[in-house]
Amino acid sequence: MDLHIPSKNLTSRFNLPWVNQHIKKMIRKKERLYKVAKKYQTKEHWDKFKQYGKAVETELDISHKKYIFDMLEVRPSTSEASANTQDQYRIGKKYWKYIKSKKRETVGVSTLKVNGETLDNSKGKAEALNAQFQSVFTIEDFQSFPKITENEISKIPNLHISTEGLIKLLKGVNPSKANGPDNISCRILKECAESISPYLQLIFTKTLKDQSVPQDWLIANVIALFKKGDKSQPVNYRPVSLTSVPCKIMEHIIFKHIMNHLDKHNILVDFQHGFRSKRSCESQLVITAEDITRNLDNNQQVDMLILDFSKAFDTVPHQRLLKKLASYGIDGNILAWLEAWLTQREQQVTLEGERSSTAKVTSGVPQGTVLGPLLFLLYINDIGNDITSKIRLFADDSLLYLAISSKDDCKHLQEDLDKMVKWTKIWQMIFNPSKCYVLTITKKKGKPSTSTITSMVISWNQSHQTHT
Repeated sequence: MDLHIPSKNLTSRFNLPWVNQHIKKMIRKKERLYKVAKKYQTKEHWDKFKQYGKAVETELDISHKKYIFDMLEVRPSTSEASANTQDQYRIGKKYWKYIKSKKRETVGVSTLKVNGETLDNSKGKAEALNAQFQSVFTIEDFQSFPKITENEISKIPNLHISTEGLIKLLKGVNPSKANGPDNISCRILKECAESISPYLQLIFTKTLKDQSVPQDWLIANVIALFKKGDKSQPVNYRPVSLTSVPCKIMEHIIFKHIMNHLDKHNILVDFQHGFRSKRSCESQLVITAEDITRNLDNNQQVDMLILDFSKAFDTVPHQRLLKKLASYGIDGNILAWLEAWLTQREQQVTLEGERSSTAKVTSGVPQGTVLGPLLFLLYINDIGNDITSKIRLFADDSLLYLAISSKDDCKHLQEDLDKMVKWTKIWQMIFNPSKCYVLTITKKKGKPSTSTITSMVISWNQSHQTHT
């Protein structure tokens, strides 16, 4: 790219999105008028320059306002009365991106405090965050490795990668996305799709056949995103991986192949609504609300447990995950490629132009990749086995609830909670007690006569003594 792609330096004034070709011509004419006025130093020439300068400012102002209003997608109004209200506008992503660019607040990672030491330089902050992200990795316990029952599922078919399919994927690449560690431009991949696709097809086919992953695909530049809490604490930041774009293209192909296999055999549980086509938090909300309101209509109370995993994506043990994938019929070259992609990864935190040292990734599915979310769904796919209460999942967020009519119902809900806690111990995942809640929903006033809340809190604390 450096050798064969011509480059040109552009002035920043022409980079503004509302400066169109007409305005650029006007600006150039204003510059010519200025040079003439400066050369002859007559009132007539200076007046002409100033008058034209005002015309340029007016044109810039009009174009700028038009740019802002174009970012507000206009909705057709249903009546004349609503035509002049703000209801006819829908604010899009471009508008909020523009507003964010105008804010004068600092963006990035603030000064960090680690072991009483204050870190305000970029290199120190990057190293501290990298150490924090590395500290949550799971040390897999092989001595108590769980036995996995083989499912009667046919093996996943062989994967064939075609040049035509690659061209379609490359042309769908978003050119504005950030480059990966290999610095291959998304715009080049998109605009040179026909020329690049035959070579990528050879690379993809070879890496799958050899059951290995190129080194450039195994390195991730990690950016730290603040979640909530104290900004000076590294624990309050979430890692998101920026990986090679060609690798993501390969992930898309494998993702589609695995999803076809999962859909064919109906492997993913129906109560999982995260990262799935035609499912969302809204679909889960509608189903859950329907369950609760029907119970309330029947004058039944509902006891609900809201559960959340701690560092869910970063703590998935690799060998346990691979065994589960094999039990779902994902084997051969696909499984071997996934093993190399998972177990040979390295990461480095990039912050304000600085990079931390490289750290080995010993557990987890990388956030920011295509395959990561799907692999996590498959890992927790069996968490609801033998659960008699209602369970809803949205990625790592879990909801367990049951209509309570007697003490036996309380007992059943408690037993189901114990089963889920037992599952986390077997599969080396941890619920975060500070983000887990119990809730009673009822139409009755006052304290519920029958409730699992008191006994559940006690049992919950006992079950998580080792975690807290």
